Amino acid sequence: MNKSIVTMAFLMGAIGCTHTDPRTLSYRELADTLPGKSYTYSGTVRGHRFSGNLTFNENGNLFIATDAGDPEGGTWRIKGNEVCTRLVVLYSGQEQCFGIIATGETSFRTTHGFRATLITD
Repeated sequence: MNKSIVTMAFLMGAIGCTHTDPRTLSYRELADTLPGKSYTYSGTVRGHRFSGNLTFNENGNLFIATDAGDPEGGTWRIKGNEVCTRLVVLYSGQEQCFGIIATGETSFRTTHGFRATLITD
C-alpha cells in the first residue's frame, strides 16, 4: 500500500486554534490558523498505520514527509468548513475533502480518522 495515504490523513486535522471543546472548525478558523503551519499526524487506512509531518504552505501547496520516507505533495484549499486536498501520488490528484475537529489547543482529529498536533519548535 502506498505510504502516501498518510498525507491525506492529516490533511487534515491540524491547525493551531485555542478551542478546547471538540467541534469541527469553521471556515474562518481554518483560514486564520492553517496556512504556514506544520503538523505531526498519524492514522490508519485500510489496516495500515501512517505517520509523519505535513506542512500547509501559504501559497496553497502541501508537503508531506511520511515516517516511512515516502514524500508526497499536492495542493490544499478551504471549501466551506472543510479542507480539500489534491495529492499527486495518492488519489492521482483527485480532490478529497474533510473536516478538522479541535481536541485541544494544538491537537486535532479529522473527520476521516487521523490525529494531528501542531509542531511548535
